[in-house]
Amino acid sequence: MIQNAAARLVFNLPKFSHTTPLLHSLHWLEVAARIRFKTLMLAYKAKNGPAPSYLKALVTSRTAPRLLRSTSTARLVPPSLREKEKESIPTGERVVIGADFNGHVGEGNTGDEEVMGKFGVKERNLEGQLVVDFAKRMDMGVVNTYFQKREEHKSGGRRTQVDYILFSRGNLKEISDCKVVVGESVARQHRMVVCRMTLMVFIVPHAWKKR
Repeated sequence: MIQNAAARLVFNLPKFSHTTPLLHSLHWLEVAARIRFKTLMLAYKAKNGPAPSYLKALVTSRTAPRLLRSTSTARLVPPSLREKEKESIPTGERVVIGADFNGHVGEGNTGDEEVMGKFGVKERNLEGQLVVDFAKRMDMGVVNTYFQKREEHKSGGRRTQVDYILFSRGNLKEISDCKVVVGESVARQHRMVVCRMTLMVFIVPHAWKKR
């Protein structure tokens, strides 16, 4: 890692020296922590300090519909998919995203009930938080987490879950199942993820012309 190499260079230490105390001594945050710090600092400035108007327009305080324990905490509402982008999606079409997001959204859904269910895997990590934030911004739900499955149908028996299917939140009732196909190994630590979707098809009769 470049940051670790830079710390060793500052202290003129060998290549395999332990870097954690060096980073503490230099007051350097780890890369993931620094990203989070810069994001929080930017949000704070947009909310309370000098920041461009286009950033301030994206920062909105969350207002709870009823009194909750979290009411006293300063929470923000992630910017949703813009109306212009929503309007670009033809009526009757569905937005589905399936990909290797390389993150764990975690078990439970406290605070994120609007975009995920309770049946994730492991504890949430930074990459998983990015998945949840993306789902909120795009007004989508993490389909895998809404269906309680045996271990082999959640993660292929590997106790890991990094492949997700995201679907428009307003149409989640059209998804009736989502699982991992046991025995179908796509790549190392990856199993095929499938979901069952029920769509209503309307047939418009052709207008017959009179002769």
